[in-house]
Amino acid sequence: MHEMYDRGKHQGHDIDILFTHPKGEETGFLPKLLTRLEKLNMVLCGSHESSTFHEKVLSEDFKLTARGQLDHFEKWLGICKLPKDFVCGNDTQNPLSNGLETCKEVKGDLDSLDDYEPKAKKQRKCHGENSPFTIAESERDWIARRVDFIMSPYSQYYYALVGWTGSKQFNRDLRLYSQKILNRKLTSHGFYDFTTGKNLPANSEKEVLIT
Repeated sequence: MHEMYDRGKHQGHDIDILFTHPKGEETGFLPKLLTRLEKLNMVLCGSHESSTFHEKVLSEDFKLTARGQLDHFEKWLGICKLPKDFVCGNDTQNPLSNGLETCKEVKGDLDSLDDYEPKAKKQRKCHGENSPFTIAESERDWIARRVDFIMSPYSQYYYALVGWTGSKQFNRDLRLYSQKILNRKLTSHGFYDFTTGKNLPANSEKEVLIT
């Protein structure tokens, strides 16, 4: 899980979970995960987007697309149900815990300007009885949390990690500096050098920032 915790924040408005695998086994994993969560009745609503990545993304398309997408990864942006009675220790109520330690509560701040969300992250397709307004007014023994699952190829993982950690202003400054000063294009998919015509690999967040 990334974003606000990596930036030293103690709370945030959603949970971003970035998946990858050195042998490419992240491919096809997301539908299986969603099926499992749905069987456990943990999914309220969401939007599953297929990968739209192609090599030209690395050197073109400086702006967001018309629908305001964040990047070209396969992803699911949605709202999940979590038990209210989470306690620190071995959680026997949570079917996904497997005896792992859990936290008593999860707090969120919906008003933080630093947690700006692009249009794509707001389109979670929640309507009717599962709309946020209906959920907020209903009596329930669970809490709703906004969750994003992002599937990244291993070769792009550390660029995705920097991009999804944020903040928005930090990413904007990094990308503007790369474009104007270094003659390179930085995205959540890579770091393209227009001088050499090559994409620069990275094996850590540090390499992304000092390449």
